Amino acid sequence: MITIAPGQAEDFANLNAFVAAAIKDAFYRPGLTAEEIAENDRIAAIAERTARETLNEPHRAIFVAKDDGALVGFVIVDRTDEAMPEIDWLIVGPQWQGKGVAHRLMERALE
Repeated sequence: MITIAPGQAEDFANLNAFVAAAIKDAFYRPGLTAEEIAENDRIAAIAERTARETLNEPHRAIFVAKDDGALVGFVIVDRTDEAMPEIDWLIVGPQWQGKGVAHRLMERALE
């Protein structure tokens, strides 16, 4: 059963590899320039640092989706403008894509 909860530091071990796997099919397509590939690689490389930094930023929040204690996705929301929260990151593991996890994370982020 999928649970959604505020993220904790221990949720982010190996997050860079998780994000790299999650974005692989959507972000890496034939014909990308070297700059586009480098940007995709940069996104995966900063995932863990970004998640951990979010824990200490009062205007931002991170929520994680887990199945039986294992991370299956996460969302980072910027609440600087309370009337219009902004989704910074929304990542779901490849085996969980298309199963409603992103929808549930979005709902929680926008609450």
